[in-house]
Amino acid sequence: MKTRELTIHGIIPAMVTPFDAAGRVELDLLRGETEFLSKTGVHGLCVGGVTGEMAGARPEELHQVCKAVVSATDKPVVVSIFPDCNTEALELAN
Repeated sequence: MKTRELTIHGIIPAMVTPFDAAGRVELDLLRGETEFLSKTGVHGLCVGGVTGEMAGARPEELHQVCKAVVSATDKPVVVSIFPDCNTEALELAN
C-alpha cells in the first residue's frame, strides 16, 4: 500500500454531498461544489461523512464521491469512513 505523510493545516471545510430525488449522488453538482470551494482559498476538502449523509452509504458510493472530488481539485482531500469492522475499514481506506 502506498502512503505519504501529509501535514494538515488551514481551512478544510466539510463538503455536503448532493443527492437527487431517487437518492443517487449528483456527481456533476459535487464536482461543481468542489471547484467552487477550491477557488475560495481553502487548504483542503473533507468528504464522506462529517455532515452525516455518507454514514449509511455503500462503499461504491463513497468511492464515487472520492473520485469525483479528487479529480476536480488539486487540494488535499480528507475522507471520513464509517466501517463496521476492521476488514471494511481497510477496504474503504484503500
